Amino acid sequence: MIFFIFILFYTESHVKLPPDEMTMEVLRMLNVTPSQLHPNSWAALQAFQLVCKILNLTANTQTFLYFYYTWLGNKVI
Repeated sequence: MIFFIFILFYTESHVKLPPDEMTMEVLRMLNVTPSQLHPNSWAALQAFQLVCKILNLTANTQTFLYFYYTWLGNKVI
């Protein structure tokens, strides 16, 4: 059952494995694993890379984190 969930997540969200270098750098800077990101965060990352590709810009981590920021929420038990 758990394998089906992961297969469904990666096929429906269009997340590529292995992640590209920019995605890995963002994950390292945020100190999270790929499974800890919300699907909307994956969508924002994919959309940013697509816009950079369309505008013929180099997508880098500093630019991504300039437009998208994170904050720590309340800990849920």
